[in-house]
Amino acid sequence: MVSPLVSNKTLGICFKTIQRISEFLRERIAIEQKLDEIFRGKLGGKGKIVEVDESCFFRRKANKGRMLSQIWGFGAVERQSGRLFVQIVEKRNAKELTSIIKKWISKDCTYVISDEWSSYNKLKSMNYNHRTVNHSKNFVDPLHPEIHTQTIENRWGQLKALMKKNGRTSREQFPEKIKEFTWRINYKNDIQQKMLEIIKKVNE
Repeated sequence: MVSPLVSNKTLGICFKTIQRISEFLRERIAIEQKLDEIFRGKLGGKGKIVEVDESCFFRRKANKGRMLSQIWGFGAVERQSGRLFVQIVEKRNAKELTSIIKKWISKDCTYVISDEWSSYNKLKSMNYNHRTVNHSKNFVDPLHPEIHTQTIENRWGQLKALMKKNGRTSREQFPEKIKEFTWRINYKNDIQQKMLEIIKKVNE
């Protein structure tokens, strides 16, 4: 958030204090993202396209070569607005993913688009206008170029770049960090104003 150079020469406070302030703001940003999700409600609606996908964030081996459990995220992005939703999931099975989709994505969407992961097979029976892309053949449907998942895949890249820049994150902190970085992506074009609004809200 603020460099040690700025804290020493400009603000006149020590770097540890800056770190505490920075961590407090990160926690508040994660809270704001959760509140924003509730306030704004479901993604999609009439005339809207929502892309969904899952991505692995954590894949590391223990010292003895044993693979530690992975961290998977489910993501959805409303193509027209760019609004992003991400949630850490325990499993990528149909029960868990369709439960999230039912809660957070409107059935009135023009399309809900995914890859051909089998957990999405029930979406049509749930009255979603579901379309898929076979990534083993192409990334964009050649007959229907609006059918693709490139927007959500782009967001995964942005999220992972922010995670890498942030440094190591514990598994316990991961869900909160995901919310923080989701907020940063959603408000990247107005981030300073939104940050000031958070600070103002805290001081009220």
